[in-house]
Amino acid sequence: MITFNKIDLQFSNMGLFTTRNAWLHPTRIIDSYELIYVVDGHFDMVENDVIYHLQPQSIFFLSPNRKHSGVTKTCGSIKFYWLHFYCDPFDDLNLKKLYLNTDLNKESYLFQEIMSAQYSNNKLLCDVKLAELLIKLTMFNNNQYPKVVHELMEYIRLHADKNLPVSEICTHFGYSSDHCSKLFRRSIGMNLHSFITKERIKHIKNLLLNTTLSIKEISDSANFEDENLFVKFFKYQTGMSPTQYRNTHNGLHMNNH
Repeated sequence: MITFNKIDLQFSNMGLFTTRNAWLHPTRIIDSYELIYVVDGHFDMVENDVIYHLQPQSIFFLSPNRKHSGVTKTCGSIKFYWLHFYCDPFDDLNLKKLYLNTDLNKESYLFQEIMSAQYSNNKLLCDVKLAELLIKLTMFNNNQYPKVVHELMEYIRLHADKNLPVSEICTHFGYSSDHCSKLFRRSIGMNLHSFITKERIKHIKNLLLNTTLSIKEISDSANFEDENLFVKFFKYQTGMSPTQYRNTHNGLHMNNH
């Protein structure tokens, strides 16, 4: 268990459910919160007689000690992460019940990192990564960044496959580098260059975990001059080589729920 912002948070367990057959979520009552992140497919859930429509890139929170179930059998592919956790007081997180179009595909590596920590029985790391995930969700609620910062963040995320110089980005939007850097640090607590690096790493992690591209192909996709520079960059930022990261976090999916 960890405490952040006076909130006690404890990871329980998680997995990745996949099926291509007709499927109906069973009727259950559990004593923990459950987070569902839909990767593929559409299905409906009911909790306390309220029906929720889930779709790709949606996040749904189930509350403890409330009966929930599926509504009708699905057809086609269904794939979602499920994650059980304990949180007190949950309401202080200011999270919505259902998020649609979260764009968490860029953060999906976090789920695999949590699963990897679970597999290695690193409970503290599971708690920390879960907290990181929940904090990211609160950002969807409280997008209070100045317009300039929001525009820069979105541009960088859309071009995370490129090595974007700070000056080039600021010139694109007609701002000075000095003004943007100060505003960025004041708004999100890091400078513009650090945010660019952070988004590049997220982009690379997703390619490593969610594609079968070779290290050379990922290096080319991320616009590195050569594979050696790519490997050195990734290892400096994460503490492990791209191959080590892929081997550590892949192959840990549990298809039960």
